[in-house]
Amino acid sequence: MSTKVVIFGASEGGKKVRQRLPKNIHVIAFSDNDPNKYGTFIDKIPVVEPEKLLTLKFDYIIIGSMYELEISRQLKLMGIDESKIESGWHLSIGTPSSFPWDAVFFLLLILTIGITALFFLFKFLD
Repeated sequence: MSTKVVIFGASEGGKKVRQRLPKNIHVIAFSDNDPNKYGTFIDKIPVVEPEKLLTLKFDYIIIGSMYELEISRQLKLMGIDESKIESGWHLSIGTPSSFPWDAVFFLLLILTIGITALFFLFKFLD
């Protein structure tokens, strides 16, 4: 049985989230705060107004927008259970693991050690 989700954000962020979802995730709708998008479709998936979410049967809402905090607050105020609200940030920009964070942290560590050593060297020479 597949997981049913709604993607909140019917713009580029939401589309990117949909493209990167695993195959076992079924997108039943997009939602957006822009009334001009209501009644339209993205890849044959309807875009609905936020109030319609209260009548849909879904497992999660994935936020695919840069306004994630505001949308999350909005959904909670509408009465949607917080445990059903998920961030789509990592899906809209790609996986964080594709960036070599370990190399960045290693370079920062070396830089910090070097600066600390110089500080003590100059203090010793004074």
